Amino acid sequence: MKHGFSFAGYGTSTFAGILAILMWSSNVAVSKTAMNDLGAFNAAFLIYFFSGVFNIFILFVSLGKNKFLNDLRRLPIKYYLQTGIFIVFNNVFFYIALGLAKTNEELIIVALLNYLWPVLITVFKVPIYHFKVRSLFFYPGIAAALSGIAIALLQGYTYDELVTIAGALDDNFLAFLFALMGAISWAIYSNLIKKYGTKEDIVALPVIFIISGIVFILIQLFNGDMSTFTFNPLFRNPFLIYTIIGPTSLGYMFWYFAMKNGNRDLVTSVSYLIPLGSVFLVGIIHSIPVKPLFWISAILIIAGAVLSMKAIVNKSSYNS
Repeated sequence: MKHGFSFAGYGTSTFAGILAILMWSSNVAVSKTAMNDLGAFNAAFLIYFFSGVFNIFILFVSLGKNKFLNDLRRLPIKYYLQTGIFIVFNNVFFYIALGLAKTNEELIIVALLNYLWPVLITVFKVPIYHFKVRSLFFYPGIAAALSGIAIALLQGYTYDELVTIAGALDDNFLAFLFALMGAISWAIYSNLIKKYGTKEDIVALPVIFIISGIVFILIQLFNGDMSTFTFNPLFRNPFLIYTIIGPTSLGYMFWYFAMKNGNRDLVTSVSYLIPLGSVFLVGIIHSIPVKPLFWISAILIIAGAVLSMKAIVNKSSYNS
């Protein structure tokens, strides 16, 4: 980008995207730890609000105060309504899903559902960019990803229990539904930031993060849980600090650079490994013995993403 950012070139932007993937692999495990310590919605507010503040600092240094404010003023409200809102949806849905996940199995299932987004990025390329697909790869890819999720669900529950959960619309069902909705939202956003042809929309990230944080304040207010709201643990919880600076602030910014200026196919391909990294780190950080079939679930999701990417025929307009 031509705004004084260090991640300006094709190669450095691609590398930034890979760094984002490494940080996101740790996101479920570390964020859930912070939520357990501080309360689900209080932690979510602190993560997003102060990620927005941190990003403002980065952009002030990189762009300069005047350029940052001018770019922010020039960005039309339709950007937030047509593109940025999908980041807000992803942020809110993802952390609600994490907050609702109570057992070890549920946490891993939420992680796997959330990381369906590499598959979904390819799926949404078809209607957004009017791509043609090779059916031989596309539909088996979707089937592989769905099979991975089915195996993961059956690791935590019997078939009869799953039917009961779906019928009751309880916390288990909502955790899985919100994780899936978060993945869908992120896949749509990742396609739309390429389609939205401006280089100034990086300045919207801190605004979107702060809005996401405010949503969690409103949820606490609606639930009558404001008594749990506090800023006190901000600088005392290493998991919270890491989540603010790493997977959230830098992760989203680095992904933005990669999608705008880097090798999108390469970065998206590497992102297919996130389910494996996420399951591995959830098991390590939360001392969870990961059942063997969860690894098979992750591998099937990765296979689905690879097959669906290979199914795309006309990528030239997307990569130009």
